[in-house]
Amino acid sequence: MNKLSQCYLCGAPIIDNFLTAYDRQFPRVEDYNYSKCRSCGLVFMNPLPLPEHLAGFYPGEYSPHQEKPGDMKRKSKRNIFSPHGSNRLLEVGCGIGSLLQRHNEIGWKVKGVEINPAACEICRARGLDVHCGTLLDAPLGDEKFDVIFFNHVIEHLLDPVAIFKKASELLAPEGRIILLTPNSGSMGFGRYRSAWYHLDAPRHIFIYGAGSLKGLCDRTGLKIAGIRTLPSTRIWLQSENIERMQGQTLANSLEERKKLIRSSADTKKKSHFFRLLMSPVCAISARLGAGENLRAELVKTK
Repeated sequence: MNKLSQCYLCGAPIIDNFLTAYDRQFPRVEDYNYSKCRSCGLVFMNPLPLPEHLAGFYPGEYSPHQEKPGDMKRKSKRNIFSPHGSNRLLEVGCGIGSLLQRHNEIGWKVKGVEINPAACEICRARGLDVHCGTLLDAPLGDEKFDVIFFNHVIEHLLDPVAIFKKASELLAPEGRIILLTPNSGSMGFGRYRSAWYHLDAPRHIFIYGAGSLKGLCDRTGLKIAGIRTLPSTRIWLQSENIERMQGQTLANSLEERKKLIRSSADTKKKSHFFRLLMSPVCAISARLGAGENLRAELVKTK
């Protein structure tokens, strides 16, 4: 494992033991230390995992890699991009291809990259052109894209600098990168810390805020054209359930962790009252830059 003594992005001093995190979905004996940059605010797993460990973080039950009944119908009107350039779309981390298929149906030229073989098979069954691997080994040649989309992907990347340098090279003139990612400056993270649903150790290696996202752009030939934070009562509810059922810390025993996580899954239920109560809080926090998610548009520097 690669233990860092300074920030991965900007090289500034760090708060080494910022928090201890646990896998709240799939029981495992390991704990995970996260550090925080004192300058740009990047929160990152430290030590960083080795590349050969990453596949083990995503068991077969990991939901983004599974096809869900009604997925296409439920999301058919969501995340449709406005026409841009020649409408060439590349989605990095496309999962089972729902967004690609929606854009393909309305005339976009679409391609995807996905590291999970089972998800890639679902994409191919849908007739989608998807590379099973990473953006760095995708056979894209001299192709250019008008929109490159990262939907809750950059927090999973072990080498985001290399990936975003490659994405910058693939942008067409006037092209843009659109990304969604958890916000390290969110009110929910400040409130729930290790029980924050979006921390999702060990799958989320880097948690960005506006400052650290700018640091990533500075190193990869990009700049932020627009950024805002988005509210999510769902993330608050899930975090509340984690804290209530599992607590801030987990017992050392793997069997105890299994019991806690199983109990938490069994009792998970929607709380319309809690979400209704939190809705105005989430809306205000998002306006103040403390929403649970960041949405940013990146373009090449001139």
